[in-house]
Amino acid sequence: MSSLRGTVTFVLAVAAVLTCCGWVVNLHFLASQDELEGPPAPRPRRSRSEAADRAAPARPSSEPRAVRAASAAAATEAPGPGGSHGGSRLAATLRALGLERKGIVHGSKLYDTQLLPALREAAAHPVEDWLALGENTSFKSDYVPRGHVTELRMMENKEAVARALADAGCEGVLPRTYVLPGAGVSERRDAERERSLKQVCEYAWTANLTRWVHKPARGAFGMGVSLWDLHGMMAAAGSKEDFVSSCTAGPDADSSKDLLLQEFLSHPVEVSGRKVEIRAHVLVARTSPLLVLLDPNFVVKWASKTSAESEHSWIVNSHAQKLDSLLWSEVAAALEAELPAGRAPQVVAGVAAGIRRAVRAVVYAAGVSPKPDARPRWEIFGADFALDWGSGPELRATPFLLDWNMRPGIGIACRCGLAATMPFVRDAFSVVVALSDGLPPPETHLEVVVDEAQGVGADVSDIC
Repeated sequence: MSSLRGTVTFVLAVAAVLTCCGWVVNLHFLASQDELEGPPAPRPRRSRSEAADRAAPARPSSEPRAVRAASAAAATEAPGPGGSHGGSRLAATLRALGLERKGIVHGSKLYDTQLLPALREAAAHPVEDWLALGENTSFKSDYVPRGHVTELRMMENKEAVARALADAGCEGVLPRTYVLPGAGVSERRDAERERSLKQVCEYAWTANLTRWVHKPARGAFGMGVSLWDLHGMMAAAGSKEDFVSSCTAGPDADSSKDLLLQEFLSHPVEVSGRKVEIRAHVLVARTSPLLVLLDPNFVVKWASKTSAESEHSWIVNSHAQKLDSLLWSEVAAALEAELPAGRAPQVVAGVAAGIRRAVRAVVYAAGVSPKPDARPRWEIFGADFALDWGSGPELRATPFLLDWNMRPGIGIACRCGLAATMPFVRDAFSVVVALSDGLPPPETHLEVVVDEAQGVGADVSDIC
């Protein structure tokens, strides 16, 4: 027992020695740290007011959440060109607003407290900030509010716009178009499909049109668009009856989806052998009384390939081919160099007049209702047009509407057309803010297409 007691005593003594050594080592380490860093700074004494502020909970800001987020984002943004933070603050304002756009509707509290202040601030930025915004790689088109007018949004559906224009008697806005209902859906739609195919085939034979564009009625981005070539079928037919009998099988007889058949435009306007199409930006600034403005500085989509280089070069869409862009003034200069003296200005003016006519027709055919709202209903749209010389002897480029786009891209992703699009959005916001404040629209570069209050463009008897 005594030997065990002695062993325990020895172990406890060793542990005590080691503990003391450990404290010595630690104190020596801390002393060496003090030599490197200097003596610790004395802790400052807080006043009673500072202590109270530290203990009190933070007060919520009275600013809208979108504005607070914009201010925080602006503080961390890199300076814009020339060291200016203007473009960065503009990006932050629109980015914060865009993230909350789903909760903002006309006449709501958020509309007054978030949307209008942000639009007012954005419109106040100089155009240089807007151009800088277009070069901001972290910015997205979805951050830019584009309003909401339900009746005109429906016109994004290709079948809807074709039927609305036909019902309103508006001709010449679209290429010759036939709606082809899906097969096997109902007896009524099957009968309409058969009737439409017969009309297409009879007209194709009479006019000797062998190529037709075949596209989904509810398609987008050029997807599902193809060419229906009737040349072989027409050459093999011994008579019109034989051709129509074969032709009415259709391009896709088993399709249950609604389709459109449109006349292929065989004489497109080209620059350097590459097809061009126009994106025209439209601002429906007010629905009661109706006010519609058009940006005359069209964005020109330019195919990257000639017809000899690609059989799909006629589809001027980024999903079918890489696109370049031109300013409308550059197209005018190219036409000036190619056409007989004095003809280019007439052609350019004719295209602009045709686009104004088409925009009036779509707005009229959509039947926009004058709903009473706390704030004017507005929306930005993008209308796409193909330009065709036609087969007649007169040099006239006719614009044909291809698509009416809600929430159109504004060139951020492709970095294209920004020189035209950014000033348009800025001016559009200026108009919307003025009208929302009960003021007349300010002077901008936008052209009035319809202004019912002033009796401009309201009479569509020349169109429909």
